[in-house]
Amino acid sequence: MAESDRRKKCLKIKICESEARETQYWMEVIREVKWLPWEKVKSDYEECSELLAIFTSIGKK
Repeated sequence: MAESDRRKKCLKIKICESEARETQYWMEVIREVKWLPWEKVKSDYEECSELLAIFTSIGKK
């Protein structure tokens, strides 16, 4: 893979990581202000955590 392609891939992964982190933040806000019960948010929050872990792991390579 060419160096510019690697940089593009890395940048895209970093964007995904940032978006997952922001989504997780807003889910925490929703929980704190009790806009929705935790039961409705929990599965999405956990999935977001898993995606964040994946993107972080890929970004470190």
